[in-house]
Amino acid sequence: MAFARVLNTRVQVSIILNYYAKESTLFQCLDRLLNQTLVMCGQDQVEVILVDDGTEGETIRDRLPDSVIYLWQRKNRYGIARAKNTGAKVANGRYLVFLDPDILVSETYVDAVLRGFERFGDRVVQTGYIWDYHFVGCPDPRTEFGVWNMADGVSGRFFQLAGGNTAISRRLFFETAGFDEDLIFGGVEDLVFGYHISKLPATAVYFNRDMMSWHIPHPPSLAHAEPKRSWQVVKEKDPEFYHAYIVKGLR
Repeated sequence: MAFARVLNTRVQVSIILNYYAKESTLFQCLDRLLNQTLVMCGQDQVEVILVDDGTEGETIRDRLPDSVIYLWQRKNRYGIARAKNTGAKVANGRYLVFLDPDILVSETYVDAVLRGFERFGDRVVQTGYIWDYHFVGCPDPRTEFGVWNMADGVSGRFFQLAGGNTAISRRLFFETAGFDEDLIFGGVEDLVFGYHISKLPATAVYFNRDMMSWHIPHPPSLAHAEPKRSWQVVKEKDPEFYHAYIVKGLR
């Protein structure tokens, strides 16, 4: 850790960025996050936590704004899930937002998150659609199953969580075991996370249109390096989910 954690009970929203070698997109992402037009809370009630999963050869730490909390963990195939869980453990906020560092949000994004929780309560997990997330010609599963056609209310379609743009109350997050840290080969950690939330009482998903965001195009990264190996882990650890998602094709 590159900081001494200080408990700050005023924080409402902790934005957690899981980072590895994305210097080319990070500062555009941070610029959007640090220049929010806030109505639902004050600027001092939002914190940004950047968890670096062992990047070497970059100089981002010296260039980060002073307000960004920076953690570096040695790269040992930890992956996205470990970075997200680490950020959650040090976060102060009542609400946790998991955002990829190549995602651009609107200037009213934080307010949209807080309004969603105000409307539906802290047992809901919110997710926002990510534009341009898939390569040209690649099918987008987040639009193929109709979830965005009924985005005005809550749903049980947990398999459609977008891990790069998700908000959840801190209390609800820690009712789960967090993101599965064995999924180090890329992909599916958000789908499995949604499945485990769905097993908790009185939970639902809100597909928040006002949380929509934009993906900055870049070459393929390790985030989706070997999804077939991830699915093998899922098959062994969560056979019920694997059967529902892969065998039965539930979405």
